[in-house]
Amino acid sequence: MVIRMTKGNAPDGGFMLDEEWPRRRKHITKRELEALSLVAMGLENEVIAHKLSVSVNTVRNHLQHISEKLRAKNRTHLVVLAVENGTLEITPRHSLPGSPDEFLYCIQCERCFRRKEMVEAETEAVISSAVYQTDKESLCAYKGCPSDTQTIIEWSLVRKQHPEYPEAPEQGTRYEYDWLEAVPEDGHPAGKR
Repeated sequence: MVIRMTKGNAPDGGFMLDEEWPRRRKHITKRELEALSLVAMGLENEVIAHKLSVSVNTVRNHLQHISEKLRAKNRTHLVVLAVENGTLEITPRHSLPGSPDEFLYCIQCERCFRRKEMVEAETEAVISSAVYQTDKESLCAYKGCPSDTQTIIEWSLVRKQHPEYPEAPEQGTRYEYDWLEAVPEDGHPAGKR
């Protein structure tokens, strides 16, 4: 089973929930959702604190705040409510076959595929330096994705940012990755293909 936070409608990636009574909006922060997704994986507060690099009290506060916002009675009820309102997605695990170093990640469509599934497209000859000329471009394996070689990276780089993601990615599952966070000072993301 894969548990994933969905992208929220709040500026921080969290969710703004409308309430009918009293008429006001409640903000569930991205950090609260991160703690909740780890609860949904069955982790204890101490482990969650370690994974999020915060104190156990901070984890308790995050869970208390989100419980109040969703009016949850306990941890299990909290996860159920989060799935029901769409803040968490739970999907069965359908891992792609192969070893972890075979996988690539498309920044555009946020999905993984095996290196051998990469599509080569004919393009006009492009001279990118005095000695290198190419008339083929590697594209994302997912039909309709506008990605090109510049937006495809190694799966291992995504896992460095998100160690909770599986070694072998799930077929068709979308994985969040903040590529701007991974860009070094030279402006080029590491591991570009």
